[in-house]
Amino acid sequence: MLEMKKEVYEIRLIIWETKDVALVAGGKVSIKVKVTFDPTGWPEDMVVKETDVHMSSKTGWGIFNWRMKFDLTIPCDFPRLKFGILHSGAFSDESIGESTLNLKRAASKV
Repeated sequence: MLEMKKEVYEIRLIIWETKDVALVAGGKVSIKVKVTFDPTGWPEDMVVKETDVHMSSKTGWGIFNWRMKFDLTIPCDFPRLKFGILHSGAFSDESIGESTLNLKRAASKV
């Protein structure tokens, strides 16, 4: 059986802004973006990164200039990026919404 040579690529991601985020705290929201890179489907392989907090947005619009890098080893069975929008509170963060981007198709074309 032929074994494919493993190659490492870099995913570069920039979080520029959010808009229309739901207001949760008295007509405002403190926005944080959390990105989880999951290359294998196993929790111990996940890499989690977060932006800083855009404090007290009254419109749901947050401005960031946050760069994130993740190493992607090809071949990869289950590569995906999960984006989460959080309201950052004094003692904990509250999830507002999330979406997952499956990278399997893009990773197979490399």
